Amino acid sequence: MTSPLPTRLPPPAPLPLVRRPAPRRRPRAAAPSTTGPATWLLSFGLAFLGGMAYWQSAVPLRLEVDGQARALRSRAGTVGTMLREAGVRLDAGDHVQPPIGARLQAGARVKVIHARSWLLKVDGRRLELRSLAPNPAGVLAEAGILLGPSDRLLLDGRISAADAKLAPLPGLAPPVHTARRVALAAEAVPPEGAPPADPNPNPKARLRLEVLRARPFTVVEDGVTLAAKATGATVEEALTAAGFALDADDELAPARQAPYRPGMTVLLSRATSLVVQADGETRQLRVSGSTVGQALARAGLALGGRDYSIPGADAPLQADMTVKVVRVREDVQLKEEEIPFETETQVDAELPLGENEVLREGQSGLIRRRIVLTYENGRLMNRQVAEEERLREPVSQLLRTGSKVVWRTVETEQGPMRYFARLRVYATSYSAARAGTPITAPWYGYTRSGQKMRRGIVAVDRKLFPLGTNLYVPGYGVGLAGDTGGGIKNFHIDLGYDDDNYVSWHQWVELYLLEPVPPGMDLSRLVR
Repeated sequence: MTSPLPTRLPPPAPLPLVRRPAPRRRPRAAAPSTTGPATWLLSFGLAFLGGMAYWQSAVPLRLEVDGQARALRSRAGTVGTMLREAGVRLDAGDHVQPPIGARLQAGARVKVIHARSWLLKVDGRRLELRSLAPNPAGVLAEAGILLGPSDRLLLDGRISAADAKLAPLPGLAPPVHTARRVALAAEAVPPEGAPPADPNPNPKARLRLEVLRARPFTVVEDGVTLAAKATGATVEEALTAAGFALDADDELAPARQAPYRPGMTVLLSRATSLVVQADGETRQLRVSGSTVGQALARAGLALGGRDYSIPGADAPLQADMTVKVVRVREDVQLKEEEIPFETETQVDAELPLGENEVLREGQSGLIRRRIVLTYENGRLMNRQVAEEERLREPVSQLLRTGSKVVWRTVETEQGPMRYFARLRVYATSYSAARAGTPITAPWYGYTRSGQKMRRGIVAVDRKLFPLGTNLYVPGYGVGLAGDTGGGIKNFHIDLGYDDDNYVSWHQWVELYLLEPVPPGMDLSRLVR
């Protein structure tokens, strides 16, 4: 409720008229001289004494206006007159102690508190009042307005607390020094019987106070539905006003700066701390989401294509977990390769053994393969042929080869010897200690034919050369096919030595098959 108007000051009492008897006329004497030093000294003394008398007639007092105080002296008879002389303006609702009609006493303490002009907007209504309340809460109490726990206040357009301190009032006017200033100050207090002063003479001086009533809305926080009440211009302001502490990495839908509307539903996903190993870096992040995939997407590390994460994208997000992102990249290569042609052999019994005649040239085929290379974090993990296309089919070679034994002679270290076939083979060498047989084995140092390992024993493929076939290799000498080996296949022979005289062989050589032709030997196998 508003404070009562101050007591009106009565008009100043007129000074009483004092009639004095007319002085008797006396004969005019000669006027004394007024230009001498004595005359000036007398005038100054009289003025000084008059000023001292006027000053001594004023009573000392202390004036405090809106918390600002000063000491002064006044000859006014009442508090109201003194305030007029001091230039203190009073309006409806202002507080004066002692009252303005009280007699002014020496040593008095006069206190003035000016009321403030308020414009209230609440629940669609506009209220104007003047109040001495020190904060918005007091003004609302005087107006009978209750403030809910979630309601908010706007003071001159800005959010304000109910107990916010108000800016201080101007307080005391400058001291009065001139008669003109005294007259202006006297006009500040209306005379008795005059209408009340305008409680709000300057609309711009009003304090505008608006009550924003909280309205209900729904918050779904990490899947939990909560009812809330708040005010605000944006979603973020409404949540803050409703008591939700928001982290900078929390996710909101609608967005933080979206307009707030009562009754709306806001989805709040709280940020979670986690360690992410991705793209060659280890990062400590705070992101929101219910799954690993959602958290990675909101952190700008979304999984694309065949990318995957450990734990998987659908795994529930847990605080302080470590997530490894595997980037999967595929490269496609088109590669063309030749298809070797095969050789078809026609054995001719009239053609000497070892002689061949090409009846049809062979031609290689051509194949194109689509190869997919899969990389994970830059490392090749898989190579797969996704598609094959035969661009050209191979054409086999048709070869006529002789099987007729024609004896020829070769010079050896032991003299000339007859042979029935000459072949080109790949020769290696070995000895008992190099054959891979443990020295403790009973068969250590013995060959497949049962003979003791020595120079001259040659390991062969028995499908081509039956055991017992006589052989000759230039640089090695005459030998006997008397052993076999797991790695000795086709046209590969292994030249035997004793351990003390071992010689290493790794080369292509000419192999002569010496007489006689072993029984049951398939000469057609010697054709390549």
